[in-house]
Amino acid sequence: MRVLIVCLVILSCSTLSLGQYNSIYTEGVLESRAGLTVNFRNTIYTSDDTLAYQETQEIVVDSSGKWWMNIGRGLTTSLSVNDSIFQLDFSADSVGLRIELDTSGTYLVFSDKNFTAINNAYYARSTDQEISLNHLNDLDTTGLTSGMSIVYMSPQFVVEKVDSSLYSDVSDVSMFSDTANWVLYYELGTTDSVSKLNFADSASFALNTWNVVYADSSSWADSAGFILDDAAWKLYGNNVINSADLGPTNKNDLAIKTNSNTRFLIDSGSVHVGASSLDTVSFGGSIDGFEVTGPLDQGVYPAYDGNVHFSYLSRKGALISGVHQDTIFSDEHIGYNSFAFGENVYTDADYSIGVGSDISFSNLSKYSFAVGKGHRFEGDSRYGLVSGRNCQIGFARNVAMGDSCSAPYGYACIAMGSNAIAHGNLSPCIAIGTNINNTGRNTHAFGYKIDVNIRMGNFVYADRSTEDTLKLGLVINDYDRWHVRAAGGVGFYTADDLSTGVYLFPGSGSWSSTSSIHSKKIHGRVQKVNSKLSSVPISSWNYRRQSFTHIGPMAQDFFQTFNYGGRNDLISTTDIDGVIMAGIIELSETIEEKMSQINSDSDQILKMDQSLNKKIELLYEKYVK
Repeated sequence: MRVLIVCLVILSCSTLSLGQYNSIYTEGVLESRAGLTVNFRNTIYTSDDTLAYQETQEIVVDSSGKWWMNIGRGLTTSLSVNDSIFQLDFSADSVGLRIELDTSGTYLVFSDKNFTAINNAYYARSTDQEISLNHLNDLDTTGLTSGMSIVYMSPQFVVEKVDSSLYSDVSDVSMFSDTANWVLYYELGTTDSVSKLNFADSASFALNTWNVVYADSSSWADSAGFILDDAAWKLYGNNVINSADLGPTNKNDLAIKTNSNTRFLIDSGSVHVGASSLDTVSFGGSIDGFEVTGPLDQGVYPAYDGNVHFSYLSRKGALISGVHQDTIFSDEHIGYNSFAFGENVYTDADYSIGVGSDISFSNLSKYSFAVGKGHRFEGDSRYGLVSGRNCQIGFARNVAMGDSCSAPYGYACIAMGSNAIAHGNLSPCIAIGTNINNTGRNTHAFGYKIDVNIRMGNFVYADRSTEDTLKLGLVINDYDRWHVRAAGGVGFYTADDLSTGVYLFPGSGSWSSTSSIHSKKIHGRVQKVNSKLSSVPISSWNYRRQSFTHIGPMAQDFFQTFNYGGRNDLISTTDIDGVIMAGIIELSETIEEKMSQINSDSDQILKMDQSLNKKIELLYEKYVK
């Protein structure tokens, strides 16, 4: 369905009480067919854009294209805050009205500009238009006659004089004449105010005169002394056919030349444009596409012009889109096969891409990419990648992303976060986090406030539990170390569900291993450990790469005796702790058994001692006394 609003919506309200209204009357005109059904959606919203009321109405256009409706009497939508227009208090707040028209399943919003005056007549009053627009409330039909147009000139509809704006879209009756010196459409069987046979080619000519035969001969000559249609290309072609095109109607090419050089060529499949040859711009069909060609290292880039916002330098294969605010933007600041998009983006390096604002490449930063604002490529910073704001790269194969991050001196360095520096000292390094200064070789720093202090081969992590900077170098030979500051504890897990691992509690100096019964499969109670344990040699020893002395068994002896741990070159602290505890328990049980035996023997000895004492007393009584 195609419709077009040609008049301002007319609104009127009927008051109910307390500043409320029972409906808002509106009407308008559509360029459409009589009896056409149109769907409207009406929305009333408050000054803070709250959707106070919304409804839909189905309206039938009358024979002259007019429609009218009462807003407030339609079907309320589910988005409406109020169920009825009765609930709105128009005196409490300023409100807006939005009227939408459904065109083929899509609502068209009419804003203020949709209700301004039209610039040409869409309806021309004619002899066969007996029912005109004079029944509109705001239409003044005084002096309206056939051949006149009705246009909207705010604040009301007025009768316009004969075709003064542009021209009437359609005029099929004998009463309407155009004022621009030619007939727009001429229908057979009607008469124009100027006879078609007398329409000479003096000032202009008839746009369409269907009974006049075109003759490609000298018998019908123009007033200027040349043939009306000859073999030259004209607005009607060169094939003596009443066409309305420029160029040939056969398969010949159309060429436009200056100074005997072809500047513009249209062939059967493409359009070519060129300054001195047809190799600058080529528009192809759906298969060939679009291409811009030209020899490299030929031509001069034009002088700086702040009004130029899109240009292609064919001699370098470079594309520039955006704006530059100073005159340093010139040929020397454009690299070969480069792309600059944004504001003050200078792609000096070949094969570089810059997207954003205030971005500069050095002429050695080839194959680099930058997106964001305030980035700099310095020195030999080729193969670089920069993203974010105010980041900098100073050497090859570096990455800087975030806010004020830089990789100034190493290669294959990564700086990400906020104020992160991956210096590297001519070697790879990583700095990811906030306020990190990584000046160490092959050192990786992550977290918050870290100063690597030129220490090499370190892995550093610092949490945000303090504002103090974690600075390396506080320990002698502080190289090739793993430094972790985690005030909340550290956990290492060897199961995907985190059910198995070790944990270092906050403030602790020892590891706690997973030992829950829920994470174990019980094989049974271990007995007679001491008899095996006594066969395991215990030695003092030191690791070959360490000078400290240790005490304990060899892994091979321990594994051969107990078969715990899974490998004969490793001893798990869990296994050795278990063996020790089992041995202690077994020894405790043995001691208890021995003590029980000792107690039993002591009772027996006591009884024997008592019996002996009695015998001694009897002998004493018998013999001594």
